[in-house]
Amino acid sequence: QIAENWEKGGEGAVSLAQAVVNACQTPSDFKFLYELEQPLISKMNIIVQKIYGGEGVEVSEEIAEKIKNLEKQGYGNLPICMAKTHLSLSCDVSKKRCPYRVQDTHTGR
Repeated sequence: QIAENWEKGGEGAVSLAQAVVNACQTPSDFKFLYELEQPLISKMNIIVQKIYGGEGVEVSEEIAEKIKNLEKQGYGNLPICMAKTHLSLSCDVSKKRCPYRVQDTHTGR
């Protein structure tokens, strides 16, 4: 499908939107890497280990507190999305590509 919404506004995205609706109605065997009931930090660790090949996640006290607050507010059972830069799998900008032993450190930036 070609989206022409940049030129025609909403009318230019109708065929793409219909294709998305059709795709969503197609049966799928999708499943998460983790159980949704797991703590957020556990979900992050699983993603780092299974997707990025790292050892785990290390978070600052500030981020640990933010995670705890998210869970208290009822967001703990939601799926999470993590993305890393294409240049490195570490928050250390001096480490390029995929270091042998990755430990992902989130600082809340």
